Amino acid sequence: MNTTRRTVRYTVGWKVTDEDEAAIAQLPASAWETSLTQSGELQEGYQVAE
Repeated sequence: MNTTRRTVRYTVGWKVTDEDEAAIAQLPASAWETSLTQSGELQEGYQVAE
């Protein structure tokens, strides 16, 4: 849908509920890793778990 005159962008998100917070809190510390930037560099101070 992008053209020389138009760029289409979108984001996806949701409100984090109390249930979400409780589930996240149950993840063990070993589940978390340092996240990456879009260029693949480590992004210190930010964590991700799958």
